[in-house]
Amino acid sequence: MTSGRWAAGLLLVSAALLAYELLLMRLLALAYWGHFAGLVIAIAMLGIASSGLFLFFARKQVTANARGHFAVSAGIFGIAAPLTFLASQQLPFTPFLLTWSAHEYALLAGRSFLFFAAFFLGGIAIGTPFVARVLPMGRLYFWNMLGSGLPALPLLFAMNFMHPQRLLAGVVATAIAASLIATRKRAAQLALVGAGVAVIALVALVPFRYSEYKDLAKALLLPEAKILGERYGWDAVVQTVESPHTRYLPGLSLNFAGTLPRSHLVFTDGGTLTLAFDLKEAKANPEFLRMTPEAFSFALTSEPRVLQFYAGGADLARAHILAGPFMAIDDSPTRVAAVHALGPEGGTLLWGDPRQMLETNPPLSDVIAISLLGSHGTSIAGAASLDPSFLLTVEGCSRVFDRLSSGGHALVTTWIENPPKSGVRLAALWIETLRRKGITEPAAHLIAMRSWSTLAIFIGRDPFPPATVEALRRFCADNSFDLVWFQGINAAETNLINVLPEEPYYEAFAGLLGGDARDYIERSPFAIDSPTDDRPFFDQSFRWVAVPQWMSSMGLSWLPFIEWGYILHVATLLVVTLLGLLLLVLPCIFTRARPTLRHATLFFSLGGAYMFVQIWAIYRLSQLIGQPLLAAALVLSAMLVASGAGAVLLRADAEVQGRRRFTLLLIALLVTGAIFPVLLAAVYPFPIWARGLAGVLWLVVPAFFMGFPFPYSLARVTRSSDVPWALALNGFGSVLGSLLATLVAVHFGFIALAASAVALYALTWLVA
Repeated sequence: MTSGRWAAGLLLVSAALLAYELLLMRLLALAYWGHFAGLVIAIAMLGIASSGLFLFFARKQVTANARGHFAVSAGIFGIAAPLTFLASQQLPFTPFLLTWSAHEYALLAGRSFLFFAAFFLGGIAIGTPFVARVLPMGRLYFWNMLGSGLPALPLLFAMNFMHPQRLLAGVVATAIAASLIATRKRAAQLALVGAGVAVIALVALVPFRYSEYKDLAKALLLPEAKILGERYGWDAVVQTVESPHTRYLPGLSLNFAGTLPRSHLVFTDGGTLTLAFDLKEAKANPEFLRMTPEAFSFALTSEPRVLQFYAGGADLARAHILAGPFMAIDDSPTRVAAVHALGPEGGTLLWGDPRQMLETNPPLSDVIAISLLGSHGTSIAGAASLDPSFLLTVEGCSRVFDRLSSGGHALVTTWIENPPKSGVRLAALWIETLRRKGITEPAAHLIAMRSWSTLAIFIGRDPFPPATVEALRRFCADNSFDLVWFQGINAAETNLINVLPEEPYYEAFAGLLGGDARDYIERSPFAIDSPTDDRPFFDQSFRWVAVPQWMSSMGLSWLPFIEWGYILHVATLLVVTLLGLLLLVLPCIFTRARPTLRHATLFFSLGGAYMFVQIWAIYRLSQLIGQPLLAAALVLSAMLVASGAGAVLLRADAEVQGRRRFTLLLIALLVTGAIFPVLLAAVYPFPIWARGLAGVLWLVVPAFFMGFPFPYSLARVTRSSDVPWALALNGFGSVLGSLLATLVAVHFGFIALAASAVALYALTWLVA
């Protein structure tokens, strides 16, 4: 096989493998929620590392018939990759039950093994040219990394036109093309093409299955409910549902005796629900718009200037009828387009990142509203517990406060929960924000009420006057809402209408505004400390230290009240640790060689350090561009290409050169971390493409130097019998690092995560 064919084959199979990894992240987020990125990255690293071990042990056979091994493994990978995903959709996996059933862990392990098989096959195809040394090593690294960096942006572009599951056909076609390059026999070529066509047809015909716990699946159980249309985008898949018998508005007063106007249900990724009311019907009978907690803003100010983040259908209709200048911002362009298509009320809904918009100093507003009512199920279940929110941080809320006009107010609405988490944390967040703004009496700047299902917190730019408090009393009495907080409220005035066993929200305001606020936060069974830009995980409220308290008071009954997204991540860590021991470490134990402590530390730390930097970079780019999937695609592509270039161009035979380059790596990481705040401030006003480009340029320098340590260290292994241990320990470190990095970020913050990565690389510098 010619060198040109080897280069083309390696480029194609590398592109197919990374495309499969990115598609798996997106498809699992669609089927369930967005907590599977860590699982996919970990399983990908596990499969590729295991393939490296296999190739080492079978290196004689592979070298003797490199073309055949490449053709077979690339072809089987192309056929198996989509089939493993389709098979995983048939497994009865219920993530919520991870808190109850050991059986779910077995199903998670089975799902992980399916994906592992595909990555293992792809890893063999990529590794075969390296083992056989069919080209100079530098050229092999170049084509491998170039191929890995190619698919991300075209893949995101293609998501604008078809469902991500259908894009698995591209993985099939690309991998089969790589195999055909190395296949000589006409019959084998025809068989490959035939198998590929059959799998592509299967991918096109098999319907995608959403979790039965997602809102879309539940909505379609209603009489005569049907999907009117499905809109595809690089950020989301949006379904528009018609449900003739559905009349729904969160927080609507129980005093409302009329009929709600018709509405369409707009679901994002089968989960987050947005209502789109018929504007003509709403204008004909607008009384319902004045009977939700949010309507109190319009009782305070006539035709206010309103800035709305994550607007619902009632917010848009209310804006047309009651507001003055109005602008609504949503971070999903596909959802925005779907709402626009349903009627004129969607015209005021614009696409943008709320935090980024605040940083550009928009005109002052009388009302800035933030709705957290997008999805009842997601909120209650903690399904968003590992998703960062840079709007709901002290810094984000400070920017909201700064953009209020004199006499204006912010409004945040969320669901009533049992036990209460989001509402209590919102109170803590805004109280801390007001204190950091130098306000000595935050109690005077806060009022709150609740309906039977929602909580509304109002934050005043100035202290609320007695007239506002009286208006609040009348509004709550007229709509059968409960008073929660105003300065001077008595506990006896709360919890009178929509009665709860206790009044947790009043108690939260009283405790957080009293002299023992820190004690109240520490005694809470949930994490209610204020999120910051360094730890922007508003929905993550699980506390390990509270587990004994839960166990002593409730036994195992406490399990449903924790965030299953967090538990899924911990469960994934347990499962892949076991798989890593079985698939990476155990095979090496049967060799005669045993690694020295120095070698074990070196290669394990290199794997973990690389993944720590990668996860840290994904979080930072998510903050910069406001789109986690795009951030992950850019980081993976940029790091792979830059690291591949570094591995080729920074080859060092002399120990002195190696030490210098380790030092340059540490300096690059420290400088990259230090300049990020400057970069953020400088590029926030620019369009998303400019911010993405700036983020890539920010990352490529440290990524370039990160490509050097592993090949340099591997080249210095003197005994060939130590190579399997080096590959296994590096792969095992990568597997664990991809999951542990998220836990470090959640519990300790991004600075701690970056510092941990630098510390690990410093450790490798010491032992290399």
